[in-house]
Amino acid sequence: MKKLKESFYTKLVRRIYGVRGEFDEYKEQQIDKIGSRAFLILFIYFWISTISLSILIMSSLSKDIILFIYFMCNGIMFFILICYLSMKVSKLKLNIAEAYDHDDYNGLLRKAKKKAIFASILFFMSERILFLLMNYFDEYNNLSLWQLIISPFDNILWLTGAIFVGVTSYFTLKHKTKK
Repeated sequence: MKKLKESFYTKLVRRIYGVRGEFDEYKEQQIDKIGSRAFLILFIYFWISTISLSILIMSSLSKDIILFIYFMCNGIMFFILICYLSMKVSKLKLNIAEAYDHDDYNGLLRKAKKKAIFASILFFMSERILFLLMNYFDEYNNLSLWQLIISPFDNILWLTGAIFVGVTSYFTLKHKTKK
């Protein structure tokens, strides 16, 4: 049987919402409901934040403090929205993959291992590059770029974190796989 290729939109929706398994009409309807509610929450938040920002700009606070407050509020709102999405998807059990037999279950576990390894490598590389750049452009840091790259302490620290991310990711995906 030939497998239908998913569109980019479907792949993106599955990735953002964490939907696993077959993407049928029921899951699509539930995702649409969750997305609509999230959009309304964001719409109200952005109206309130725009009005608040306008009031803060007219106040006597410095522009740096106003910008910091605005970025922190947006970050907190983003975190709240991500928690809302994951809670709703988990409550509706849209993130559970069902295996029909033992071979299918083993296949899903192999996919979970690959995803966990990829997540740990991505975490390690992104954190090392981010902190490498932060340390390199820090004006109080006297180390050269080469010393920052091969720093044993930083490499061991972020490798330990990457292993933790990989193991946690694997067990989370394994827990969300039904036999």
